Amino acid sequence: MSSVHSVRGRTGMITACLVLCGLFAFSAAADTVTTPIKQFGYSYGRVLTPNAALSPDGSRILISSGNDVLLIDKVTGLLLRTFSAHIDAVTAVAFSPDGTKILTGSKDQTALVWDIETGQVLCVSAQPRGEVASVAFSPDGQFIVTGTRALGLVPGQAYIWSAVTGLFIRVLDAHMSDVTSVAYSADGRYLATGSRNYFLQEQKYHGVAYVWDLETGSMAGPFQDHWGDVTSVALSPDGSRLVTGSWNDSGEGVAFIWDVTNNTRVSTLNMQAASSIVSVAFSPDGTQVATGGDNGVAVLWSALGGRILTLNDHLGDVKTVAFSPDGTELLTAAEDNYIRIWDTATGKKLRGGHTGILNTVRVSPDGETLITGSGDTTGILWNIA
Repeated sequence: MSSVHSVRGRTGMITACLVLCGLFAFSAAADTVTTPIKQFGYSYGRVLTPNAALSPDGSRILISSGNDVLLIDKVTGLLLRTFSAHIDAVTAVAFSPDGTKILTGSKDQTALVWDIETGQVLCVSAQPRGEVASVAFSPDGQFIVTGTRALGLVPGQAYIWSAVTGLFIRVLDAHMSDVTSVAYSADGRYLATGSRNYFLQEQKYHGVAYVWDLETGSMAGPFQDHWGDVTSVALSPDGSRLVTGSWNDSGEGVAFIWDVTNNTRVSTLNMQAASSIVSVAFSPDGTQVATGGDNGVAVLWSALGGRILTLNDHLGDVKTVAFSPDGTELLTAAEDNYIRIWDTATGKKLRGGHTGILNTVRVSPDGETLITGSGDTTGILWNIA
């Protein structure tokens, strides 16, 4: 992709280019031609909850934005569809394994399954109590799981539902506080859940995680050496390893890798400057782990515990880390309202041609030119053919 022309406004930021767009922004590097690594910024006129997911084929990105969810083309940055039905903030999003459906959870105490092509709601799962804090599809796409927040004295729980009808199937009842994260193993047999701190008879207990065998009904855990809330969980593809991210009172964010078979901690991943790890993910082959911190930094680790890459370009909590299906790219989404995609071999990301946040983007009818407008008072035409 190459820059063919740029313009600069007299004063203030450029908020419209040819046609007012203003839904999100996309930035590209003038010295990049074919590298499929992109950087996105987005603004939707309200406070964003930057939860994101990457489609199974790696071509599309799902972003929560207030009560709505945005579907974006990863290559062009174009908005493909907006999903609107929730009446309160969307807190979690996920793609179905075949990429034909999406799952959204909200503070309105519902989880919705949508048809990605038509934008229609296919089924509704209304939580018995509590806001939805986390969601996931089973690997076969037949089931969904929701984790809920505690409501008064009632603890959060994990619920399994039919992804076809929305009907309740079973509850996983062990946590004493908000179920902040849920994650399946690749074969769908195991489900990991993590929760926040809780108080019992004025005694504080730190967050815990469990791994559930959905075939036998047995439960591994609690995994409970955390120094604060368990903010995120992920299982290795075979379900034998669990990674948990946590908030740390002492100011050092840590993630633990556990052996699920014997409930032992096998590695500690120390983010050092971050006081909390807010997102974790295993690579598709199980050899790497990604963590996102509350200091704007994401780190790529060996699953054996060694640090591989430090990805430092966000401001605020890195709410989402997600690998592409082949593990060659890592998506990060943060509270700075930017999504970035990184090369996991080199740590390279696309460098923006603008110096300020972009406010608008427009593609020419022939698909060969992109125009972007930025808070740095410049507009740039890009050759994207």
